[in-house]
Amino acid sequence: MSFKGHTETIRSVAFSPDDKTLLSGSGDRTARLWDVVTGQEVLTLKEHKFPVHLVAFAPDGKRLATASHNEVKLWLAATEPEATAFRWELDPDDPDSPRTANDWGDRLQEIHRPQEAENAYRKALARLEKLAAALPDTPDYQDELAYCLVAPSLMTDPPPAASQSHHQFVEIWPTLPADRRLRLGWRLHQLGHTHEQSGQPEMAIAAYSRSIELAPEKLEWHIRRGSAYAQMNEWPKAAEDFEVGRQLANPEAWYLYAMLRLQLGQNENYQKACTELLERYLKTAKIDSTNLLAWTCVLAPEAVPNMAEVVALAEKLAANDPKSVFCARTLGAAYLRTGKIEEAIKELTRADGLQQLPTTWLLLSLAHRRLGKIDEARQWLDKAVQWIDRAGKAAPDAADSWDRLPWSDRVLLGLLRREAEME
Repeated sequence: MSFKGHTETIRSVAFSPDDKTLLSGSGDRTARLWDVVTGQEVLTLKEHKFPVHLVAFAPDGKRLATASHNEVKLWLAATEPEATAFRWELDPDDPDSPRTANDWGDRLQEIHRPQEAENAYRKALARLEKLAAALPDTPDYQDELAYCLVAPSLMTDPPPAASQSHHQFVEIWPTLPADRRLRLGWRLHQLGHTHEQSGQPEMAIAAYSRSIELAPEKLEWHIRRGSAYAQMNEWPKAAEDFEVGRQLANPEAWYLYAMLRLQLGQNENYQKACTELLERYLKTAKIDSTNLLAWTCVLAPEAVPNMAEVVALAEKLAANDPKSVFCARTLGAAYLRTGKIEEAIKELTRADGLQQLPTTWLLLSLAHRRLGKIDEARQWLDKAVQWIDRAGKAAPDAADSWDRLPWSDRVLLGLLRREAEME
């Protein structure tokens, strides 16, 4: 075991009478107390003007002496104000800290190196078990130990020891106060987001599930897990999470919920969601979320009984932000859904001039077909289908890969394509 902390040569060491504590003096002008069992730095004794060249314990262990040049200092059990608080051994910038080992394990998981990740977690676990046992009044060590125990079990192919670690975690986390469970939940939620961004939805779901278990009051976490389920085409499980998530005053949650209902062929539930969405948030939603609100209500025909409200909202948004392709696309779709086909073509063409999007092409195909312009409709549909086919043939890790698209974009393209091909 090594004791790290001094920045200059160590000049003297002494054991306490009970052999549980080591005292060291160094050229860095400090003396330090160490827990012999864990190697934990307990206290730093400062205020020396010169290197500390000699240290000693009194026979009763309650007093210390440090000699520096021509000065001797006496300390009462190292509790005088000059003795600083114990060193925190979870510094993420310390390459030897267990926190760094855990973070490295997370990173190794992310880049698909499970065996090395397991080794990193084991290294952290060996240290944290000692620290948590020796310093039970230091909650950060308990928190880090709990994280270290659960992280290996989240891997797609968890190591054999992960099951035992998980059982230990199950024993520990119910004993944590609510605020620390929430903090641990946040960390696992962030780990899940990292896995989701790196294309590992199964591991993301595992991390999200554990975070929800730790902090069930965080309804927004259901939205993230629901999206991970949807990315894997597990639509019923995604639906359960979005049902919880739409309790929030969050138009994005409602948009995803509505999209999922269309994917499941539940048009009546989609229409009910749009109607409730307008009733709840039309007058209260923030300006940056009202386009999403309007867009949700034009994904499919006959979303709400009074589409005039949606058209009026979309017109207002497009007028306020004429350079927004999304506002222009929403207005064009709103005109399409209300039978204003000429206006729809004009606005969708404007949107395509701002930014080319396959969803806009599919909407233009629908609009031209309803005017009886079959050739133009076919051209727009073919353009969208070619884009979709190219995305489907791209390598899975390519930026323009179909699999890399958000699930909601994939579903929307599928819905509009089917609608255009049925016209």
